[in-house]
Order: sequence, then structure tokens, then C-alpha cells
Amino acid sequence: MERKNNSLRILFAGTPSFTVPTLHLLATRFNLIGVLTASSTRRGRKMEVQNSEVFDACLALIDEDILTKDFPIFTPQKLDDELITSIKNLKPDLLVCFAYGKIFKKQFMTLFKKGGINIHPSLLPKWRGPAPIPFAIWNGDDETGISIQTIEETLDSGNILLQENFKIEKEDTTSSLLEGKVSKQSATMLEKVLDDFDEHLLNAKPQDEKKAS
Repeated sequence: MERKNNSLRILFAGTPSFTVPTLHLLATRFNLIGVLTASSTRRGRKMEVQNSEVFDACLALIDEDILTKDFPIFTPQKLDDELITSIKNLKPDLLVCFAYGKIFKKQFMTLFKKGGINIHPSLLPKWRGPAPIPFAIWNGDDETGISIQTIEETLDSGNILLQENFKIEKEDTTSSLLEGKVSKQSATMLEKVLDDFDEHLLNAKPQDEKKAS
């Protein structure tokens, strides 16, 4: 598949299965130079050590020769100096984050010439934080959506580059929304943003702090 944009050197940070379509988009259409994902954990009844879904997806992309055999996959417990040095050596331009699971400090974000963007499954500034879909369902919201925002020091407070909404149906659950609408729509939206990144960045809109929840 022809890559559409090779100018931005992108590091992707993500962990759960619903972020895998976004990983696949970056690997096949853009200049993905590395992946940051959660370290292996013990899960299930037998408490077996399991990789994150994004880690396993990277291995599959390597097997398919979409990613190179030496493609860097980082699974640190902490975002320490060793990791910072390793990522700095990759000379990244942009961080794309989607449900990674850790907060990035200022020292880490200085590694990226163009900063970072985060995919958040809510209509920001509503439902900031780590569980926007469950809160939207619990609150009885008729709709929710996806926001692509710049990464700032305050959680989920960045300027909005692109935002789209979708209805919450009666039969929807957190799992069905994340694995269905959020998973597919996020990748489509990110492609729009990256295809004309500078323009989206220039026209990004600040959030209304009075409406933050």
C-alpha cells in the first residue's frame, strides 16, 4: 500500500485492542518509527504473562513485512532516562497517543518537534479523564464522540484538531462502543488530521474550560 505522508516521523503510544486499527493505519500509510506500549502483565485465571494487544499487533505487522524486523517496540515500566535517550535517537517529529495508560511529563514531550496529539473518545471538554465511554453511558447521554487534541500538561485540555460525534444506542456497552465505533472512526479521523497536519494544527480550537467535566 502506498504511503501518503512520509514527512512526519511518528511514534505511536497505545495499548488495548481498540487502538490496533490506528496502529495499522500508521504502519501502512505514514512514517511510523516506533511504538510505545504497556509492559507485559499477568492476566486471566491462570495469571499467565501476556503482552499488550498493541505489542502483539506489532509482531504481526513484522511477520507481514509491513514493519521491519528491527522495528523498535518499547514496553517500559517507567518513562525513565534510558527510554528518553532511546526515543531521542529515533529523531521523532510527532507523538500520536491513544489509550497508552501513562501521563507524559514535559521532559518527555520535548523529544517531539511537532509535539503530540491524543485521541480521546469523548466530546471534549466533556468527560475528560481515563473512562469517558463508561461515564457517557452511566450518565444516559444520547451521544458521545471522538476528539483529537494536542497534548498539554493538564489532562485532556489540549486544543481540538478534529471532533466527530456518534449516537449511543440502547444496546451499546462500553466494550461494543470501543471495539466498534471508536476503533474504526478514530483511525479514519487520524488519517484526515495527518494528511494535512499543519493546517489542522493552525486551525485547532481551544476548549471551553467552563464546560469541562
